[in-house]
Amino acid sequence: MKLIKTLFLVLILTGCTIAQLDTTDYFPMHVGDKWQFSSLGSDGYTIYISGDTLMPNGNRYFIRENRTDPNIPADYPWYLRKRQDGFVVRYISGLDKEYEWLNLNAQKGEIWLNLPPDSTEGFWGLKDTGSYHNTLTGSVLKYKLYDCVYLPDTIWCSETPDTEPPTLTQGLGITGTFFSHCYGAIINGVTYGTVSVEDETEILPKHFSLSQNYPNPFNPETVISFTLPAAGYSKGVVYDVLGNEVTTLLNGDMSAGNHEVRFNAIDLSSGVYFFRLESGNFSSAIKMVVGK
Repeated sequence: MKLIKTLFLVLILTGCTIAQLDTTDYFPMHVGDKWQFSSLGSDGYTIYISGDTLMPNGNRYFIRENRTDPNIPADYPWYLRKRQDGFVVRYISGLDKEYEWLNLNAQKGEIWLNLPPDSTEGFWGLKDTGSYHNTLTGSVLKYKLYDCVYLPDTIWCSETPDTEPPTLTQGLGITGTFFSHCYGAIINGVTYGTVSVEDETEILPKHFSLSQNYPNPFNPETVISFTLPAAGYSKGVVYDVLGNEVTTLLNGDMSAGNHEVRFNAIDLSSGVYFFRLESGNFSSAIKMVVGK
């Protein structure tokens, strides 16, 4: 009888965990998400969604960092967003361009052009699909294996040394490569697998804050960073010294966490401007100087 009760409890707990997964999403991204990986020949690494940012092209991107030390921000984070057509696209800030990285709706064997400046292959594709028993959830989930492609012979890059094609698992995102596997994750506030105690760095802030823009003075672009302790409607407006509204940088619902917004003053004259941020019961302002 005790064994039956134990098995029943395990099934209930497993079912609750699976029920929280969005199995239609192979690449979840929320501010505060993280995935911990063990890696062959190293101590492993952690993937963080440390915030989001509005780029000059008008699109908002999640900031995805690969950290070997969970407390040290990555020098070169990736800026990613999901388009409505199913593509995960990467933004290259130096070129103000985005590139199609992963096609979440691709069929097995389908390839597409992908030409970021750090790619020598040019094409990506969906190499394989299937199902497996996932240890993070204790259930059978579907996966998709992506890889870069050498053309015209359509040779998958994983067939050559030192490549790490990512495996995406439904509801969990990237769960492994040839040389690493995910042993713990926190997705949308829910923990899967085992998250290392030493990596339990608090990502979501406890207080509202608006940091001074950097650089300041600036010409023509600057970055404004802020943190929100709770999700909700937020508005950020730039004013001139007379109190006239110059432009609205933020106007809509935002998640809790660390955020960035870029302000480009290429069409403005030199002088002093103010950025005011309002979110819930909080409001704050900073002074910015445009120097040309």
